[in-house]
Amino acid sequence: MAAQGLDPESLRFQAEVEALVGRWAGGDERERWRRWKQLGSWSISRTQGDVVKKWALKKALVGASGGRCMDCGQPFATPALQMHRLDRRHAHDRARNFGYFVENVVLVCAGCHQVREDRR
Repeated sequence: MAAQGLDPESLRFQAEVEALVGRWAGGDERERWRRWKQLGSWSISRTQGDVVKKWALKKALVGASGGRCMDCGQPFATPALQMHRLDRRHAHDRARNFGYFVENVVLVCAGCHQVREDRR
């Protein structure tokens, strides 16, 4: 399951994780798969915040904006809109859902989001 192009440290880390998941599974392939899914869910939760809260926030922002990008004003389908965190200092604050809270987020299209990120 090694990815191409990884640096030696990342390859070592990946091998350690593979070995750990294998030990957890105890040779059972179904358990191995379940543990990988569990690890992935934990990792997403740990680094991206509460997905349900983020979805509820995005849904509320879409409702408030009428599905329009905050910057260009064009209407977009919900999946095409992205939440942009205004203050990055909250990006590692688990208690504040990694910066995804109503006072810290604007809803923008992908193009406008990239423009905002390029300006940082």
